[in-house]
Amino acid sequence: MGNNAGINLTSGSNNISVGNQSGYSSNNSSDNINIGSQAGYNMQVDYGINIGSQAGYNNHTGTHNLNIGYQTGHNATTSNNTINIGYLAGYNDTAGENINIGNSAGYNNYNPSITYGQNNINVGNFAGQLNTTGYNNVNIGYNAGKN
Repeated sequence: MGNNAGINLTSGSNNISVGNQSGYSSNNSSDNINIGSQAGYNMQVDYGINIGSQAGYNNHTGTHNLNIGYQTGHNATTSNNTINIGYLAGYNDTAGENINIGNSAGYNNYNPSITYGQNNINVGNFAGQLNTTGYNNVNIGYNAGKN
């Protein structure tokens, strides 16, 4: 429901897309919920929940993610089993298996090797931001664990 929502979905099933261009290029994706303008826009995975403008915008191979808030999980192309709640939480978090709650929590947690930056809990504004090598950390509070 919405202008061009799910328009390019050709073989997926059990998807809900509500909002302008939500689920727009979600080809071959199943069991996803996208609510908000461009939520799940270029999502190519299964079992995701994206609520908010551009939440989960560019997730290509990661599954089982929850993104709530403006651009949460945006460009988290390979992130799996991640929870992002708050403005820009988990933006560009490609490591995955993280919990990011707060404004920019887990922002740019990027590592091309995908062997670091995983299994972190970041709660608070900017907690765990720019973490590219730390894993198995708990960062609670403003700027906690920020690199």
